[in-house]
Amino acid sequence: MIVRCLACEGLFEGSDDSEEKGELCPACAGTSAPAAGADFGPSKIRVRCPACGLERGVPVYRQGENIRCAQCRVFFPAAPVQTEKLPEPSLEDAGDVPAGEASTGAGLAGAPPPESLPVPRLSATELPDGAAASYALSASGLSITGRDSPLWRLRWAAPLLLLPLAWVVVSPPESAGDRLRPLLLQHPDIAELLVQNPPREAFFPLLPDRRVPGAFLAYDSWAHFALAAAAAVLALLYLGMAWPRGRAPLRHLVGVSALTATAGCMLVFAIQFVAEVMRHMNVVGGGLLTLILALLKFIGLGYERALDPDAGFLESFAGFTIGAGLCEEVCKLLPVVVHLRSAERPLDWRGTAAWGLACGLGLGITEGLLYSSDHYNGVEVAGVYAVRFVSLVFLHGVWTGIAALRLYRSPGTILGVSAWYEWIPAILWALVPSAGMHGLYDTLLKKEHTVLALGIAAVSLALFLRQYERTRARQRLAVARLPTRAVAQG
Repeated sequence: MIVRCLACEGLFEGSDDSEEKGELCPACAGTSAPAAGADFGPSKIRVRCPACGLERGVPVYRQGENIRCAQCRVFFPAAPVQTEKLPEPSLEDAGDVPAGEASTGAGLAGAPPPESLPVPRLSATELPDGAAASYALSASGLSITGRDSPLWRLRWAAPLLLLPLAWVVVSPPESAGDRLRPLLLQHPDIAELLVQNPPREAFFPLLPDRRVPGAFLAYDSWAHFALAAAAAVLALLYLGMAWPRGRAPLRHLVGVSALTATAGCMLVFAIQFVAEVMRHMNVVGGGLLTLILALLKFIGLGYERALDPDAGFLESFAGFTIGAGLCEEVCKLLPVVVHLRSAERPLDWRGTAAWGLACGLGLGITEGLLYSSDHYNGVEVAGVYAVRFVSLVFLHGVWTGIAALRLYRSPGTILGVSAWYEWIPAILWALVPSAGMHGLYDTLLKKEHTVLALGIAAVSLALFLRQYERTRARQRLAVARLPTRAVAQG
């Protein structure tokens, strides 16, 4: 079947199921659609999106179902389009279309544009920056949001959120043992008790202010909840002001952040518990349940190697990637996956990125609370809290944002299947860089390579910004060509 790229308008030969898989253009990696006049065969019907005019072929048995457009991601009922049969174009015809006809779509469709869809003959290059997309959307009958907000430029201030981590790496604080040593010399009774490895409840009440000298909070303090609340408010404010939300209202971002902070963390704990149980059991049999149990056993073994102080670098990296990176990133990405699949008003690319950031922020806040109550209170200095509630919270959001954008840029992988277990390959593909960088960051911290860990954090942020801008540029290019496609397909 001859298909046409929706971004560069080029023709190329695709497989028979290109319209279902969303085959990418070999020239610009843009999304493709069947060329005008392409024959779908007797087993498929031609449907047209009422929002953007994209035509595609769907199986006959899906007639009457609500399907999602691969281009604008709007749901609409699958109904056959009664169009005049046109000869299927050939690849040789692509180079013979005059420039004037290519801009109007007459050379591709084989017929002049219908009078019911008038489109001004104005080139996108003649419009000021940011207006080409608005012009194209207006000519196509779609809603527009206007120019970019000046506040959105604040997203380039995101590297500043890594400054607490950089400060602790460059100027590491004095260890708790060094700060405690002068006190132990003055109080031999406390030193004798410490040798017996007493519980926290028996040791910290003996210290002045119930904390190691120099510690930011007492061991029984509740102030870390205030720190978590402040971090959540500031993070969501920054997300709402500096990052375009698209079709994602701010209340939805607050809700999904709270969801991953509660249910997401409980799901992580449940997976860890079952993985620990399965680590001591043998998995036999076949089927999907056996595969899931084997994966949980694999995660349990990964945790064991990650927490083993004698494990080598590669063993620790594999353990952290599978046990921590993959497990946590899956739980953070699940709300994005469900929303992309089931929402009546699906997310655009900006909304998808915002949802990914919000999901990561929620779990990062809860993780900061747990680390503070279990490890930091009474021991660590203020800089460690800043790292946990600022740098690492945002880093969690970055990792989930990377996975969310990767999932969005390959919509055919989850939109073309119906069973939930068929989403697994797409989710794993989207999580590869996030889980890998998460695992590598934890491994470097375990091996005390803090400078390299800071480098991984910077690379993660750079990858997210690059992926964000590439998706933004690709969508701008596709939207700027919407009038041409509408004429060609009308």
